[in-house]
This record gives sequence, structure tokens and C-alpha cells, in this order.
Amino acid sequence: MNHIKVFITVAIILLGYHTCCLAQQEDKLGVSVSFGVGYFGFLSSGGVYGDNGSVTFVDEPEKQSQINLNGDVALSLDSYIFSLYFGFGLVDPIPYKQANYAEYNLTIGKEFIKNDWFGLEGHLGVGYFETKERFAPNGPEESFGTVGFPLRVKANVYLSKHFALGINPNANLNIGQNSSIITINFIGQLKL
Repeated sequence: MNHIKVFITVAIILLGYHTCCLAQQEDKLGVSVSFGVGYFGFLSSGGVYGDNGSVTFVDEPEKQSQINLNGDVALSLDSYIFSLYFGFGLVDPIPYKQANYAEYNLTIGKEFIKNDWFGLEGHLGVGYFETKERFAPNGPEESFGTVGFPLRVKANVYLSKHFALGINPNANLNIGQNSSIITINFIGQLKL
């Protein structure tokens, strides 16, 4: 858990420094915060950890997607968006076994469509992706961490100059384990 705090601290410092340097050259700097709730599912066909893993959903197909939470802090400069993005979720496929995921990412994006009432953004980046598995309520926890590559889209409908509601589909493709995910979230975004 300590490496996650270091990663987030370094990411915020680098993102802030880079944005401040660019802001001196341009005058269109914006900050936004968004939070969302939605569903996630693992992309592997065999369950949480794929065909090589030990959690499967063969008898419980309704357990393949569960609720997740996500959010980001974004700095925009002209039509580019630099964000610190996080997401996490919990799946409880059978009563004695739980698995969850967490992701912490740095992304860069671009606004493709922007007008008074609608905005469409696309993002890609790199980050840390972690899954955890517990075999019993008080049993030991197994943790697997790897590099993840998030792909995101945000479609926002602006209800005012500073507030929007939107849909935010995401994918996190990762290496080193078979647990890439896809999510779809309903979000609220506040421009500061």
C-alpha cells in the first residue's frame, strides 16, 4: 500500500508542475473533479483471474459484473486534459470467497466535441492495477499488482456552466495477469 501512496504523490507533483509550466504559456487552464458509480466486469472468459485462476462464474453468470466507484481530478489546457484517475470495485462470487480490484492511473486526453451543452473526451494512460482475493471471511488475502493501460471515454451533458452529468465507459488492459476489466459509469462532473 505504501507504493501506491508514493505513486500518487509523485504523479500529483509531476502533473502539477507540468500543468503550471504550460499554464504560464497559455491562459485556458481549467480544473474539474468527477465521481461516478457503475458496473465492472473482468474481460477474461474464465472469471476473475481467467482460465488459470481459481475464481470462476460458470454456475453464477449474474456475478460477472458488480458495482464499482471511480473518480478523477483533471487539469485541462486548451483541448488537452491531464488527469489522475482511480477506480475500485468488489465482487463476491460465492459466500466464502471475495475478489476486488483497484486502479490508480495517470491519463492524457483530448476534447473532441465541446459546446455549451455537450462534451466528448477520450483518454489513455498508464497506471497501477491491483486485484485481491480472500478465500474465507477471516482468511489470508492474496494480492496481485501490475502495470495497467487505461482507455476512457467521457460523454458529458452540461446542466450549467460548472456541472455536468455523463456516461464514462472505461477499459483497463494490464500485463502480467489475466484480469483486465471494462466498466461503465454514470458520473457527475464539477468544473472549479
